[in-house]
Order: sequence, then C-alpha cells, then structure tokens
Amino acid sequence: KQEMVKEAGYLRVDWNIDSYDSRHPIPDAQTIFANVKRQAAKQKLWPAMVILFHENDGHETTVEALPLVIDYLLAEGFTFKSLEEMDEEMLDKLPKP
Repeated sequence: KQEMVKEAGYLRVDWNIDSYDSRHPIPDAQTIFANVKRQAAKQKLWPAMVILFHENDGHETTVEALPLVIDYLLAEGFTFKSLEEMDEEMLDKLPKP
C-alpha cells in the first residue's frame, strides 16, 4: 500500500512525538503539554518533529494544550511549517511510516 501511495505522488508522513491525548481517561491540558515537552527535549527528534494530536469528540483538553505547546516550541526556537513550505532536505528528515 505504501508503494502505491508513493507511486500516486503522495507523501506519507508519520509522527515522532505522541501527545498521549488519546489515553483514557483523557489527560488534562497540562499533562498533554508535559508529554510533548518531555519528548521535544530529545534532540534526536530534531530538526523535524511531527506531533500526534487527536481532534475528535472528547478532546477539548487537546485544544487547551495547543497554545501551551505552540508557545513553548516557539520560545525554544522551533518553527512551524506546512508540508508545502518544506524543501526536499526537510521533507527527507520527516519521520516515515
């Protein structure tokens, strides 16, 4: 399947940081933030980190955690880019399935 996706011209990207926002019970915003912060501190994940968040019902605390995560990562010098904004070198560094 992965080869078919590639042949069709799609880029498949995986995540390398899990916010653990899908655990039961769903964690509060501070816990989600702490999970991301702890993993983001691992330099082996740099320069390209993809954070897994869930947006379905019941994940209101994920939305509450996002400003904390974004502010922290910006303060640490990270930038946010869409796939379209990335050059080939950066795309090659993204985690692959």
